[in-house]
Amino acid sequence: MVSDTAREPSNPTNPANATAYIPYNGGLPSPFGDQPSLGNPVEDAPEFMSNREERCAVVMVLDISSSMAGTPINRLNQAIRDFHEHILADPMVSTKVDIAYITFSHFVYWQDFVNANQFTPPHLQADGGTVISFPLGVALDMVTKRKDTYRMNGISYHRPWVILITDGEPEHDTDEDIDEISRRLRQAEDLRQCSLFTITCGEANQQKTFNLLRDKIAPPNRPPKKTTEANFGELFNWLSNSLVAVSQSSPDEQVRLADTSGWEIV
Repeated sequence: MVSDTAREPSNPTNPANATAYIPYNGGLPSPFGDQPSLGNPVEDAPEFMSNREERCAVVMVLDISSSMAGTPINRLNQAIRDFHEHILADPMVSTKVDIAYITFSHFVYWQDFVNANQFTPPHLQADGGTVISFPLGVALDMVTKRKDTYRMNGISYHRPWVILITDGEPEHDTDEDIDEISRRLRQAEDLRQCSLFTITCGEANQQKTFNLLRDKIAPPNRPPKKTTEANFGELFNWLSNSLVAVSQSSPDEQVRLADTSGWEIV
C-alpha cells in the first residue's frame, strides 16, 4: 500500500487526471520505501453520479526507454489512439471501461483512472534506461485504490487488468527490488486482485527479458508473450476486443478471450 507519509503528486487543474513525475535513481531510495502517494479512495465521487454502470478497469504499464525511440514509440502512440477509438465506438462499452497508464524508463509517470469517455491518449516520447519493479508497484497501488473507490460508491466491477509492455532488460532494478515486486504480484494474483498480462516487444535481450518476466513477474497460469513493434496495432486491437467482451459480461462470469495469434510471436 502507499505510504501515508509519502509526498502527494499535485495537479491543481485536474487532480483526478494527474500525471505525476516520480524520479527513481538506482534504488536510492528504495521504491518500496518511498512510494509516492496516489491519494485516497473517493466517496461520493462526481464521476459516478451520472454513470452507475459496472466498471472494467485497465492500467497500461508502458516502457518508454530510449530503445523504444523512433518507429516503436510512434507505432505505440498510434496503437493507443486506435484502441481508444475502438472503445468509444460502442457507447455502452465506453461507459464501463476505465483507463489509466504508467510510463517508465529510469523515471516513472502515471495518469490515474478515468472513464474511456474522458481519457486522452498520451503522446509518448522515448528516453532513458529501464526500471520495472517501481512502475509495477505503482500499478498494484492504483488498482487497489480504484477498487476501494468503486466499493465506496456502490459500483460493481470486474477484476482490473494490468498490461505490461517492455522491450528490454531492466537495468536500474536491484535483485531485492525484483524479488519484492515478484512477491507482491504473486500475492495479488493468488487473491484475484488483478489480472496481469506481460508482453515483451524488443529485439535486444528479448529472450533474457522474456525469462525474467516468466520467472519473476508473470503469473504461472498466464505466461509472458512475445511480440514486435510491427504488431502493436494487432495487440491493442486484441486488448480492446477483450475489454469489450469483459464489459459485456457480468462481473462473476468467466470470459473466453480471443486468441493472440494475430500479434504473438511463438
